[in-house]
Amino acid sequence: MSEFQRDFMRTNLAKLPHLPPLHPNSQSVQNDGHPQEDLTEIDDDLPELGTRARSNRSHRRPPNRPPSEFPSAVPSYFAQSFSVDPPPSSDVSSAWSAPSFKTYYTPPEPASDEGPGSIMIFHHGGGEGALGFAVLAKEITRLTRGELGLLAFDCRGHGSTANPDKDQAVLDLSLNTLTADFLVFIRTMFPNPKKTPALVLIGHSMGAAPVLGVTPTLQTIGYKVAGVGVLDVVEGSALEALPLMPAIILSRPSSFASVDEAIDWHLGSNTYRSPTSARLSVPSIVQPTKSEQRVIWRTSLLDSAPYWHDWYKGLSAKFLAVRSARLLVLAGSDRIDKELMIGQMQGKFQHVVLPNVGHHIQQDDPERLAEVLVDFWRRNEGVNLKGIKKVGET
Repeated sequence: MSEFQRDFMRTNLAKLPHLPPLHPNSQSVQNDGHPQEDLTEIDDDLPELGTRARSNRSHRRPPNRPPSEFPSAVPSYFAQSFSVDPPPSSDVSSAWSAPSFKTYYTPPEPASDEGPGSIMIFHHGGGEGALGFAVLAKEITRLTRGELGLLAFDCRGHGSTANPDKDQAVLDLSLNTLTADFLVFIRTMFPNPKKTPALVLIGHSMGAAPVLGVTPTLQTIGYKVAGVGVLDVVEGSALEALPLMPAIILSRPSSFASVDEAIDWHLGSNTYRSPTSARLSVPSIVQPTKSEQRVIWRTSLLDSAPYWHDWYKGLSAKFLAVRSARLLVLAGSDRIDKELMIGQMQGKFQHVVLPNVGHHIQQDDPERLAEVLVDFWRRNEGVNLKGIKKVGET
């Protein structure tokens, strides 16, 4: 087994889904604007970080507050938090219904009045949530002095975005559904393509599939997609690792004594390597049992197995076919497949390898990743920097 497979199986367990409560104070976004829900929560509201667990069953602390009581965002990470409620759409199957998307947003503050600016939109991986990008978002805002807007959301069945099909036995995380969700989310947030900021779409792991799937449609209907970024997923290696996933998933703890213990497990297993990011993101990927005696995963990862292959099949070709700047950021140099290697030699995309990080690179080294993403944006959004060519230029 390659080193990628070992790390993939060890750290990519959250690459598949988890089920959530709606935030009690969330608001809806209509097509004509965004509510200004001021975030007054502070870092002290986050659960205290306990000592890392040496054994999966070593903790017997009482459960912490349910995840719905944890702050959904912190002012220093995102400026706004609200829910986006898409209207009924005739663009997709009548069997499809959109959820109410929990959203975290920092509007752009363009350096000039010449246009609406730029926004970087993040799509998380399976089993993760928008708050996995929180520390990264803070760093990007610092580097750009707020010029680059930031937008992250919980996809269906994740974080504080519920499954809209309550009678559904298995959460629908098919590629078609994820792509339809992402499209309607963007169109609800920004209904007028001509007045929409330039978009930079970033997908981590599973999230790369809907990012690449939605980009051609957005461009066809008039949105400007300045660039797309894929974080730590390559088609060949991902497909090769899929047969090993069920056994690895079953080896995880099925429950935790508390949210603190869940945080400890993620840090102790090196799934996440940043205590700050773990404290922000883990509460949204677990939920209390009905008796509230323990906390469990929000989604059965094995239930999403029928969708795994479609998420990654054809990913490399879709990436190379995108008609915008392309960025691939990986956590290891041995993860590029043949199709991408040829594309890289032809100068079709920017390839960056981050050392000393695991699969969740946005949480493990947000400072370095922020530098990479900001540089990519400045090269390709239309910011004119003398002597710097856009990706793909010769």
